[in-house]
Amino acid sequence: MKKQLPSSLDHRIITLGDIDEENSNDVIQFIHDINYIDKNKPGKPIKLIINSYGGDIYRGIGIVDAINASITPIHTICYGAALSMGFIIMAVGHHRAASKNSTFMYHEILWSLSDEKLSTHRRELEEGKRIMEIYDNLLYKHTSLTKSKLDSIKKENRDWYMNVEEALKYNIIDEIY
Repeated sequence: MKKQLPSSLDHRIITLGDIDEENSNDVIQFIHDINYIDKNKPGKPIKLIINSYGGDIYRGIGIVDAINASITPIHTICYGAALSMGFIIMAVGHHRAASKNSTFMYHEILWSLSDEKLSTHRRELEEGKRIMEIYDNLLYKHTSLTKSKLDSIKKENRDWYMNVEEALKYNIIDEIY
């Protein structure tokens, strides 16, 4: 008889790739399941392994909110990449680690507008500004990145790639594996 391996719930490990509806809901559900098991008493930490190019900002903020609401500590661990929305999720972990060859990336949110009336564009612009403010405020709270640093990146209209040493310098991670 083949021995059955313990489930990921037993190990408290979940992985996150690109952030879409399915992946984000799986991570949020996993966090809630572990918190239910722990019944308001923090247990062994959850390991959220990240290798992500990013994805949907609203779904990513849902993951961030689940991490922030978790009574069980969540350790974010990057193997490969934590880019865009993956970058924010990585930064909000209760303990954050990365492999020595990991890459991180910050940029302004990507926002597309459809062929709509001007009034629709105005509303979309306001929503884009609101969500960008949430995105940046999460970084100010969980890292040592400053408004002036992030504003300079946005002014240059570029993607800011970082290696693990830079991520450590800006307190995006706590340790390098």
